[in-house]
Amino acid sequence: MEKRSWDGTLLWKYTLPSPEKYLQHHDVEALPNGNILMIAWELQSAEEALAAGRAPAAIPPEGIWSEMIFEVRPEPPTGGVIVWQWRVWDHLAQKDDAAGNARRLDINFTGSNPNVGSNADWLHLNSVSYNEKLDQIILSSRAWSEIWVIDHSTTTEEAASRQGGRYRRGGDILYRWGNPRAYGAGTPADQKLFNQHDAQWIAADLPGAGNILVFNNGIGRGYSSADELAPPMDLSGGYRLEENGRFGPVNPVWTFGATAGPNFITQTAGGTQRLRNGNTILCLSNANRVVEVTPEKEIVWTLNLGAGEAGGFTFRANRFPSDAPQLAGTEFSGIAPTVRNAASMVQGVLAPGALAVASGTPGAVSVTDAGGVTRAAAITGSSPETVTFQVPSQTGIGPARLTVDGPGGARQTRDFRVNDVSPGLFSADGDGEGVGAVIATVDGPQGRVVQPAYILDPATKTYVPSAIPFAGSVYLSLYGTGFAISDSVREVTIGGFAVPILAIARLAELPGIEQINIGPLPAALAGKRNQQIVITADGVASNAVEVSFQ
Repeated sequence: MEKRSWDGTLLWKYTLPSPEKYLQHHDVEALPNGNILMIAWELQSAEEALAAGRAPAAIPPEGIWSEMIFEVRPEPPTGGVIVWQWRVWDHLAQKDDAAGNARRLDINFTGSNPNVGSNADWLHLNSVSYNEKLDQIILSSRAWSEIWVIDHSTTTEEAASRQGGRYRRGGDILYRWGNPRAYGAGTPADQKLFNQHDAQWIAADLPGAGNILVFNNGIGRGYSSADELAPPMDLSGGYRLEENGRFGPVNPVWTFGATAGPNFITQTAGGTQRLRNGNTILCLSNANRVVEVTPEKEIVWTLNLGAGEAGGFTFRANRFPSDAPQLAGTEFSGIAPTVRNAASMVQGVLAPGALAVASGTPGAVSVTDAGGVTRAAAITGSSPETVTFQVPSQTGIGPARLTVDGPGGARQTRDFRVNDVSPGLFSADGDGEGVGAVIATVDGPQGRVVQPAYILDPATKTYVPSAIPFAGSVYLSLYGTGFAISDSVREVTIGGFAVPILAIARLAELPGIEQINIGPLPAALAGKRNQQIVITADGVASNAVEVSFQ
């Protein structure tokens, strides 16, 4: 067992004592107190298995591997202390008394394994999970197609007995589900789990909190599924047996997989996870594929990890939000910034040389283009929650990644696209809407008058149009970004009327900002209020801003 930092540094290493007797495998669980739960095989000799009541034909010459749960307190760099343990071997039942004894394990139950006589791994636990509120542990036995819940509140001595602990049953099984045949209370028709993996409680802050989620491989059934159970519990957290001697429920409260198609199956491994938004992740291990599905059973996201000629396999997949504490101090930490055109506030598409705004913690900005070249971006302004920067003019066309390196080593990234143009017009309020940041020049009988096309409304603290007089020839200066090159601008319309383009230029004193001079305006616009200005560059229309005329 190893714990490593994000850069690969070994922080802790631990090996169970007596490796000829104990072998840690498959899964671990970190507890809130910093200890680690781990699954381990425990070798029982052929003589020990026979003495415990195992049928002679079901004992391989080397003996059988039973299962244990160890709780280890880490003592870095290479030590650890076993502070608690639980053994299957302490909770066995014989074939003749297994029926009606749902809280112990039949030493001669063979599950679905036709070769059990030659297979020492007769239980095959493959996951362990912990519920802090209940102080319970849930285990998944693939060989038995069952999940088991045991009491963690016991001492090690109580865990070896049938008494003690919060639930007064010692280390006996508190709850089991999936295959009532395993305790003599059902037939093959009653089986619900088929070689499952990754049994877990849904966390208290997630939809379905307190229910159990399990990845049901469906071997022999034809498809894999994620199954959500609502186990019958009393007020103390104990589990009730039904009158028929089984643990409920009869069926999951939610399941997905039956309608996903004939190839929705993995023979080995697999995992599932409930997300904040109520969606569920499923990992199809043999297919090297991860999917996200809604509560309404619609697949909304798929990740194919790419097998290639060598094949591929993914044991389990978990999704972490960018603000998860596990990611603190890494390049994945923090809320991923939005990337917007600084004028139009349109998200996700920018042009070389365009002015952009990224939300999040301000810091040094760089852009990596489709060719893999990373360039520092010039920062033109910042606030506690945003940083304004100019996309490097040499950035290649195609997918790109923004990186913001904030204080304390925090790094935020966001993918966006670089196009030839991403035209945006500035508005007076800076949100890409409403009255434009437009300056009007009127050549009339009284000479030349220059005035803004906006005025601050003191009541609302927002900008509103200031009507431009039509007393001669009217020209407008528009300000925007993302036009990239002057000859990309093909058309400017105001209220649907085409307006001549006089000049377009980048403002040297304001990096990333371009000025477009148009006019004279058609006389048909006189007296028109709230007219929309739109610029088209290389066939791409900008956002619309407004202007009014007397």
